Amino acid sequence: MLFVLALATRPWLASPQFGIRDELLLLVPATVVLVLVSSQTGFNRYLRYVLPALPFVFVWISRVALLLEPCAPKLQCWRRTGKMTIVLCLAAVVWSSLCVWPHSMSYFNAIAGGPENGHRHLLDANIDWGQDLLELKRWIEKRSSQEPLFVSEFGWIDRSLAGIEAPDIPKLLFDDRGHVTSGNLEALQAGWYAVSVNHLMGYRNEATDSPCLTWLQEFQPIDRAGYSIWIFHLTEEDVQAFRQRHRSGMKMPDVG
Repeated sequence: MLFVLALATRPWLASPQFGIRDELLLLVPATVVLVLVSSQTGFNRYLRYVLPALPFVFVWISRVALLLEPCAPKLQCWRRTGKMTIVLCLAAVVWSSLCVWPHSMSYFNAIAGGPENGHRHLLDANIDWGQDLLELKRWIEKRSSQEPLFVSEFGWIDRSLAGIEAPDIPKLLFDDRGHVTSGNLEALQAGWYAVSVNHLMGYRNEATDSPCLTWLQEFQPIDRAGYSIWIFHLTEEDVQAFRQRHRSGMKMPDVG
C-alpha cells in the first residue's frame, strides 16, 4: 500500500533535487534482482534470495514522508489522507509482526491469510527450517497423555538435537482408488502425530521424495507447534475407520 501511495503521489512529490536517473539507481537494481532470482528458482521457492531487492524499494517508498511536510491550505485535505494512510500502514506492519513473534520465520501478512494459511502459497524453506522442533519439545513437556507420539520433521535437523525421542510417522501411498500401494495400514496406531506442514502438503524436497504423509489430510489438526508443525490426535476409532476406508478403496484427495 505504501508503494502504491508513493507511485500515485509521485507527480506531486517529485523533488527538484532528484531526477529520474536517481530513481532508476534504486528501481533498476531491485528489478534486476527480482527478475534474475525468479528466472532461476521460480517465484515460489527461496523467497529469501529476493530480499536484497527490498532495501532499494524501501528507500524509494520513503518519498511518502514528503506528505508530512507543511503545504498550502488547498492541498491539506489530500495530504491529510496521505498522512493517515502512512500511519495506518506502518501500524499494520508493526502489529502483524508482533502478533506472529517469536515465530517470525513463518510470517505471512494478513492479505495472504496470515501464518496459518502460509502453506497455501509457499512451502519449503519459506516456512520450515526445523525451528519449531524446539516448540514441539515444549508442547511434549506440557502434555499429560501417555499415548505414543510419532514425528516427521522436515530438512536435515535431527529431532534428537531438540531432545525429542519418537518414532517416525508411518509412510503410506495410495492409488487413485484409495488402495495401499506402499506401506502397511497395520502400522498405523492410535496416538499423537506431529508432522511438518511440508510433508503434510506433499512437498518434494528431492526428486526421489514421495507424498507419503499426505494421508493425514483426512484428519483435522488439533494443535500446532509454532506454525510449521501440525499436530493430530488419532483415536482407536479413527484408526479403525481409516483402515476400513482404504481396505474397501477410497479415492485419495488431490493434494497438488
